[in-house]
Amino acid sequence: MLERLIIRNLAVIEKLDLELNAGLTVLTGETGAGKSIIVDALNLLLGGRASSDLLRSGAEKAFVQGVFTIEDDTAVNTLMELGLYEEDAVIITREITPSRSTCRINSRVVSQTTLKDVGAYLVDMHGQHEHQSLLHPDKHLRLVDSYIGEEARVLLQELSICVKRHNASSHEIQELSGDERERSRLIDLFLFQVQEIDKARLTEGEEDDLRTERSRLLNFEKLKSAVDRVYHELYAGQGRGRSVLDILGRIITDVTDAARLAPQLNNSKELLEQASYLLDDAARDISIFKDELSFEPERLEQIETRLDLVSKLKRKYGDGIEQILAFRHEAAATLERISNSKERVAELEAERGAVYKKFNIAAQKLRALRLAKGERLAAEAENHIKDLGMKNARLTLEVKTLGGDSLSTSGTEKVELLFSANLGEEPKPLSKIASGGEMSRVMLGLKAVFSQLDSIPTLVFDEIDSGVGGKAAQAVAEKIARVAIGKQVLCVTHLPQIAAVAKTHFYIHKDTNEERTVTTVTALDATTRVRELARMLSGDESHVALQHAQELLNKHHKN
Repeated sequence: MLERLIIRNLAVIEKLDLELNAGLTVLTGETGAGKSIIVDALNLLLGGRASSDLLRSGAEKAFVQGVFTIEDDTAVNTLMELGLYEEDAVIITREITPSRSTCRINSRVVSQTTLKDVGAYLVDMHGQHEHQSLLHPDKHLRLVDSYIGEEARVLLQELSICVKRHNASSHEIQELSGDERERSRLIDLFLFQVQEIDKARLTEGEEDDLRTERSRLLNFEKLKSAVDRVYHELYAGQGRGRSVLDILGRIITDVTDAARLAPQLNNSKELLEQASYLLDDAARDISIFKDELSFEPERLEQIETRLDLVSKLKRKYGDGIEQILAFRHEAAATLERISNSKERVAELEAERGAVYKKFNIAAQKLRALRLAKGERLAAEAENHIKDLGMKNARLTLEVKTLGGDSLSTSGTEKVELLFSANLGEEPKPLSKIASGGEMSRVMLGLKAVFSQLDSIPTLVFDEIDSGVGGKAAQAVAEKIARVAIGKQVLCVTHLPQIAAVAKTHFYIHKDTNEERTVTTVTALDATTRVRELARMLSGDESHVALQHAQELLNKHHKN
């Protein structure tokens, strides 16, 4: 549940801090007062697209934060898998600057995609645009599958795997079933490539070793001079009569004598003795290296030739020896596959047939579920729609088999909800007959069904009352109130009937302050709520309007 919403410098809202409760909360106010900005803020917290246009004029940064509590196990597990779970609450933050947008969950920076994934467990947003989405049959199929639940999800996943495997087999069969001339050309090409790489007898790390050895040969004189100088310093003193080893030996003798008189020098004596042993080992190694050091012009030529070969192969097959060998492995596999194409095609056709059979079994199971549970969904939604003042409404489900031989990840049929508002009329596609008010009630009827099934704690309705008035408005209000039982529902509305049934009522209005427009949100008490309902009923606060508003409020709040 959304417990707190904090907004800073978002569009016309300079500062807002809302404490929210369970049950139905309504947001009302004049058109343009800023109600939609609050919905936009919630969308941002759920991973919606951020724009610098939302930044309040003159502000450097916009800030939106929501504090959520979660109890659903799936949501908790998702957050734990992402390393974002904290027991007390889920705190989601969006910061917007002219150049970037930052998303955070419990103080950790996350991607917009992660925010969407987490937000899907927290809030179900229903904006005005969703009325139009009902006009598209593709949306109907997703609604039915959502109603079916886990069984549909598992079957759809199986269909997706089958389609990928079927398409991959078909693509490979097409490649292998080309004309014989092209197949022969490819065999010759891949055979040449494999043989060329094999002939080079490349080994991983070889190029680095060759370059190191070449560098040593090219700098032989410099290397030899340095080694000779070090050797003579260690053993002969470079003409000064005393070598480094001699000097160190004399120092150790002096320190040993001194340590007999001052025992605290024993540690220094041991360190010098260790240094002597190490230096002696190093001198011995350098002596051996010096004796073995020689310049071989023919070896340098061999290295240059070998590096030139590696360079040519790199230009053709990869950026390095590892990539060349990987190319060789793929080319050899392709060569074997093409060379044995007839056998491979037969194998692929058998695999494709098995996958097709598996697809049909899963698709038929899904079709049966869609027929049975889809009709149940339509019947449940129809009952809710009738509760909304459309006593003669009919909502049915039409299932049509898809034509063609191609496999679809969505199954073998398309689904469309058909609607009739009037007695004696056959149900037809929503896009052809439903008015704006009817579409609102159809959507609310579907939401009423799904709110009982899912575990999303918070629902947001942004002007779901569009096109609704009269008796239907009261029916819509009562339905939203029932949906809010056991959940948190936030509703932006212009209907006094909906505002009257709410547990909490916020009034949104604009003021001008020092030549700036500022949106303010006020929690209404019993008195101010009556005045706002009067304004919504008649546009003024006349005695008749106030009396009507009080009656409307008393109807739903006895105490």
